[in-house]
Amino acid sequence: MRSPASGDQSAARTVSSQVNDVRVLGRSPESKRKYRTPITVGIVLTFAVLVLMRGLVIDLLRVESISMAPTLADGQYIGVMRLGWGISVPFIQEKLFRLSEPERGDVIVFKHPVTRKLTIKRLVGLSGDEVGMTSDVIIINGKSTAVPCWKTTAPFESCERIAGTKYLVRRGHSPYSGGRPQRWTVPVGYLFVIGDNRRHSNDSRQWGFVPIDFVEGRVVATY
Repeated sequence: MRSPASGDQSAARTVSSQVNDVRVLGRSPESKRKYRTPITVGIVLTFAVLVLMRGLVIDLLRVESISMAPTLADGQYIGVMRLGWGISVPFIQEKLFRLSEPERGDVIVFKHPVTRKLTIKRLVGLSGDEVGMTSDVIIINGKSTAVPCWKTTAPFESCERIAGTKYLVRRGHSPYSGGRPQRWTVPVGYLFVIGDNRRHSNDSRQWGFVPIDFVEGRVVATY
């Protein structure tokens, strides 16, 4: 026969056990520290992957000129695909691991050959191409890019097609040409670029060709 004291001790042990169970289920301070470490590492890794994707896969940029109107408006956001265009390495001029090559008709982002600022234009001439302009129409290797428009256009707008890419342009002789026919031969390793807003674009017609390794990516989306 147990005394009242022994009964009280048993009850105390039972309550103590129950309290301990609650602490385990509610996580002790030690267990919280154990859970905190993998969660923190996961957040850091996720952030690192997002930064890497933005730098190497795709980037979001803002257009800050009217040189690509009506295709792109001043203030519009663009998604630029960087994957495959190579990785820049300090003190090395050429990009490493370049898997993609620019194509005529692409809208590309590149480092300006003079200012080194990011610039956006349409690629019209590859290495070795003969590029000309007659009556404000681009001629590539003797073939005109002018085509009938597929929709109603505003005054001074017309349509072009390069390698299957159709787009609108705003005509108007470059103030640098005075409306005279022009012709360029693109050197090996360089590109010829031009803005869709012909009269209000400072491009290869004025400052020359773009080294292919200056290309940062191709525009794949607009917002």
